[in-house]
Amino acid sequence: MADLIVRIDLGAYGRLGPGKLLLMQKIAELGSISAAGRALNMSYRQAWSLIDQLNHAFKDPVVASQTGGKSGGGAVLTDFGKLLLIHCNAIVSNAKKTSAPHLQFIDAVLLPPGKALTHQPPALEPEAKPKPSARKSTPARSSGAKAGQN
Repeated sequence: MADLIVRIDLGAYGRLGPGKLLLMQKIAELGSISAAGRALNMSYRQAWSLIDQLNHAFKDPVVASQTGGKSGGGAVLTDFGKLLLIHCNAIVSNAKKTSAPHLQFIDAVLLPPGKALTHQPPALEPEAKPKPSARKSTPARSSGAKAGQN
């Protein structure tokens, strides 16, 4: 089945896609970077690295964490992180709604998995290179007349 995957390019700061968004959601639910990482079969180091990338990409932090202690520490989405997640989820939702009829078309014309072609696809011709012009371009000649003299 054809599916749309939305990734937001953050320029020099990388991308914000489904993995980071899901990690942010899990941190909001579980209150911990390590618990969110475990829920996504991700090491703490990997989860922390992704959150660190986000925290360094924006003007405000996305996740605030507390070091471990008697209560074991934890992490929360900041107010900005919550707002970012809402906006990103809206982008994804709108893109999926808009693309749905187009994805249905693609699904309808896809070969079923494991099914071989019953026809030979047409051979693709290489693009023809433009032929050089037979007429050579020559620089404009000056008639020697000065402006205003005829």
